[in-house]
Amino acid sequence: MLHLCKAVGTFSIAAISSFLALLTVFGGIVSGIWLVVIGEWNFVLAGFIFSVVMPAIFAVACLPAIALIALFLGNDVSLNRTISTILSFLNAFWVASLISVWTLFVFHYFMSNSNNNSFILLSLFGYSITMSPLVYMAEKEVENSIGTAFGIILAVVLYGLLLMLFLTGAKWTDMVLSAFCLAALDALAIMIVSSSAREFDSNKSYRASAIL
Repeated sequence: MLHLCKAVGTFSIAAISSFLALLTVFGGIVSGIWLVVIGEWNFVLAGFIFSVVMPAIFAVACLPAIALIALFLGNDVSLNRTISTILSFLNAFWVASLISVWTLFVFHYFMSNSNNNSFILLSLFGYSITMSPLVYMAEKEVENSIGTAFGIILAVVLYGLLLMLFLTGAKWTDMVLSAFCLAALDALAIMIVSSSAREFDSNKSYRASAIL
C-alpha cells in the first residue's frame, strides 16, 4: 500500500510538473504571438527584456543571502543552534522574498495594463515570463535542491493567488502583503523539509553503520 501511495504521488507530481512546463512554454509562445497579432508587441518586447536581465539582477540581489550563508557556516551549530536557525530562516526568507517581488513586478506590469481583449493573453504571457528565468536558474542549481524546488512552487502558487485576488478586486497592498506572507511560509517550509531530510539521512547513515 505504501509503495502504491508513493507511486501515485510521484505520478501526480510528474503530471503537474509536465502541465506547468507546457503552460510556461506553449502558453508563452501562443500568447506572445497573439499579442503581436493584435498590436500589443510592446508587451512581448518588455517581457523578453525582463526575462533576459532578471537572472543577473537576481544574482546580485542574492548577495546578502550568500553573506548570511557564510555567517551561518562560520558558526558552531552545536553551540549556536538558535542563531543558526535564525540565520537559516532569514536566508530562505530573503530568497523567497526576491522571488515574490519578481512575481509581483511581472504580474503588476501586465495585469495593470490589461483590458477585456488582452486579459487572458497577458495573464498567460505574464505567467510564462515569471517562470522562464526561474526555471532557467533552477537548471543551473544542484540537483534535488529543496530551496530551488520550493522557489518554483512559490512562484506558481503566488501567481495563481495574485490572479484570484485581482479578479476579486483586491487592492495591490493586499496582494503585496499576501506575497510576503507566502514567502515567509515558503521559508518555513524549506527549513522544516531540510531539517527532516538531514535527520533522515543521519538516521540512514546510523543504521548503515550499525549493520556494518
